[in-house]
Amino acid sequence: MSLLNDILDFSKIEAGKLAISRFPMSLKSLAEGVCNVHKHIAEKKGISLKLNFDSSIPENVLGDSTRLNQVLTNLTSNAIKFTDKGEISINLKLVKETKSSISVLFSIIDTGIGIPTEKQKLIFQEFTQANYQTTRKYGGTGLGLAISKKLVKMLKGKIEVKSQPGKGSEFFFTLGFPKSRGVAKLQVDDKKSQIIPKRSGKPYRILIVEDNEINSFIAQKFLTNWGIDSQLAENGSIALDMISKNDFDLILMDLEMPVMSGYDATVEIRKLKDPIKSRIPIIALTASAMLDVQTKIFSLGMNAFILKPFNPGDLKSKIAELLK
Repeated sequence: MSLLNDILDFSKIEAGKLAISRFPMSLKSLAEGVCNVHKHIAEKKGISLKLNFDSSIPENVLGDSTRLNQVLTNLTSNAIKFTDKGEISINLKLVKETKSSISVLFSIIDTGIGIPTEKQKLIFQEFTQANYQTTRKYGGTGLGLAISKKLVKMLKGKIEVKSQPGKGSEFFFTLGFPKSRGVAKLQVDDKKSQIIPKRSGKPYRILIVEDNEINSFIAQKFLTNWGIDSQLAENGSIALDMISKNDFDLILMDLEMPVMSGYDATVEIRKLKDPIKSRIPIIALTASAMLDVQTKIFSLGMNAFILKPFNPGDLKSKIAELLK
């Protein structure tokens, strides 16, 4: 599914069908979310992952948190993939500030395998990695960097790389943001004070329907931090069986899965004779921002959708809204 999602994203950008939005956002919360999501993956490889955030960066700015999150996620995942020892850092530094706007330098630095000078321009081309041996050893679609480059360009920036074979790489870009007086729409906070209130003294129960182990692990981790119990189902068919035997307050539903898709599972859930189970709130998890996908999501009876890779604060606010 990773290859399919990358191809869909790339084709949407190429066709000019991907729009950039501008809403109040917190750069600190977004960066913390990316770091927290990837920490366990880095730790499994024995790698240190840290965030260096310039405290002089204003709390709220206007920007597209979803697309910036996607870029930082791609670059951080890439760094982890090609780093076997040492450390990775996500860095945000204020480089310019006026009364109405700021410019921030973003960089992801790793101590990985590095990239030969003659290959550094090629890695931003679609379906390209440094060499055949790299593709065989580390896998990947070869689209992540190409997508990131185009997204950064859409955000009015330019992504660049500095690298030395055997020493590591640094991917960096600078973006400008208007200052915002509004409260950031997406917040990421794992503090216990931010736990979603319990229902009648008991934690809410959410079913995560997702065939990607990493995605389901990440979602479950955040739900646990928010005081929510959760169970996993790897496809729509298993989800239907679990729903028939258990009570859930909400469902996180991936759309593209083997055996039974999220679309088909939603149709079957809405057909259930039990009036409570047939009306369980469903949040679609999708990598597509296409209008026809969103239209289909709501026409089948889903209540909301979250774009992958998701911002934890966005997910949390959608869950809290539907559990009111």
